Formats: sequence, structure tokens, C-alpha cells
Amino acid sequence: MIAPHGGGIERQTDSQVEILAGDTRLQVDTWICRGKGAQQFRRLHITSDDLSEQSFPGFRALLDRPHRLAVSFHGFDAATSPRNDRALDVIVGGQLDLGRRYDVAELIRRKLPLDPPFEVFVATECGDPHAGLSPKNAVNRLSQYGGLQIEQSHRLREHPEAPSLVAEAVIEALIS
Repeated sequence: MIAPHGGGIERQTDSQVEILAGDTRLQVDTWICRGKGAQQFRRLHITSDDLSEQSFPGFRALLDRPHRLAVSFHGFDAATSPRNDRALDVIVGGQLDLGRRYDVAELIRRKLPLDPPFEVFVATECGDPHAGLSPKNAVNRLSQYGGLQIEQSHRLREHPEAPSLVAEAVIEALIS
């Protein structure tokens, strides 16, 4: 489980990794990169395709161990669906099997509150927003089966319960 943009870079993503790491039903390795202070996105954000194990020893340590599955939590300000122009709140991407990504998306949909409504989207093409489909993406490099990338809107990450609910849905997906 990774949050390469935690702390002040993409808020709440590090907390989500900690929720998964704290669940005794899972046995997980974690790596969190935290930007200290507010408004660190511009200063510290490195795309997931450009994360280098030479710059991040903790990431290198994860790459040195085999993992059946890897999950990364991310945030974005705004994105719209290329299919219907709706504002998106969760984008489920990465190279993990498409059927499993749809299953994760459905678990997230069921967990999130209905008011306000949150839009959950599964990225299937490289042109989709925040798809995480590149083999160079950090999460895809960690698992032989491809990674699961969970991208979340600023609106969702500011909600008092939604980030925890997304993390809980991912736990359900990993356990099932």
C-alpha cells in the first residue's frame, strides 16, 4: 500500500494507507511520502510514472520484495468522465485485472454516502483521466499482477467520512 503524495501534497491519502495497514486481517507493506505543511502539491508532486527508487529508498525497498497486489491512493482537483462529462470523485485505475477494478469500484459506490452523491469511474483506456495504466506507474511496478490506483477528488477528500469509507471498501475488496 502506498501514498506517494501524502501529507500536504494530496491530503488524506496517507491516512487511507494507515487505515489499511492497521487492519489486522491484512498483511501489508506500506510506503508513504508526506509533504510537510500546507500547499505542497506544486513544490513536491512527482507523477507516479516518474517516481524513482534512486530518490526514494523506501520505495526501492518495496520494489525489492515480491507483492501479489499493490494499491496506491492519490488525489486530484477536478476531472470529468470522457463518457458523459460528469464530474468524477473516484477513479479506479492501474493495471490490475479490469474485472477486479470494476468490483472495487462497485464496493466503493456502495460504501460512499448518497448525499452528496459521489461519481465513481473505472479507467479502461490510457486517455482516461488519471488512469494509472502505464507500466512505469509506481503501483504497477510493485505487483506482478498490476497495481490498483485509487484517485480521489478534492471534494471527496474534504468530506468528513468519505476517505475512510473508500479505504474500508478497498479493505473489503482485498479480503474477498
